[in-house]
Amino acid sequence: MTIRDAFRLRRGFVPCLLAALVFSTGALAQGPSTAHIFLMRIWQQGVNTPQNMGYLPLAEAEAKAALLHANKALDAFGDPVAVNRELMEVVHALDPAREEQGESLGFGLTHAAASIMAFMQTAMMRPDASGNVKEKGKDVAASADHVIETAREAQILADEFRKTPGQKKAELVTIRDDIATALSGRDENGDGTISAKEGGLQQIRAVMAKMLQGEGF
Repeated sequence: MTIRDAFRLRRGFVPCLLAALVFSTGALAQGPSTAHIFLMRIWQQGVNTPQNMGYLPLAEAEAKAALLHANKALDAFGDPVAVNRELMEVVHALDPAREEQGESLGFGLTHAAASIMAFMQTAMMRPDASGNVKEKGKDVAASADHVIETAREAQILADEFRKTPGQKKAELVTIRDDIATALSGRDENGDGTISAKEGGLQQIRAVMAKMLQGEGF
């Protein structure tokens, strides 16, 4: 069984962890709310985030930081110290709980994507959620789940690379490609399109923009 296979077997546990995330933020403490409040948490103003950034722009910033350092690790291949230093930055941007030191925002792509998924699911469940929110929200949640998957795969591979001497450059390419997929999606089944389940943050932004336009924003 490969690392990717083992990770995918664990994916079913992710939704069970997300409900606690939503209710621990204090968003519901504001009293009666509408689905739009939760959409805005994703789009422009999160809860307990650096500079009150929305979870989507925060996820994008962390993903770009991870990609930058993944490319630097590739450029440094042949110098184990430099590669490990860059991979430390990659892991920090993906999941600061795994690597506390780093120059990124310290929230983590995985955490931000999980927040997108959780708040989108909560918005969809609101009694005042429109058909537009419920329909497009499914695609947002599916793409966020894919971002979580690819980000965690990249983090696992980066950890393994740092611990195992004599790793090949192809492993660094895979880490870089996983992070790029989290950003822009990837046609994984080769049908010529990127479905919601194959989507990344770019697809989430596009769907969210259409959703919010339909809601009058």
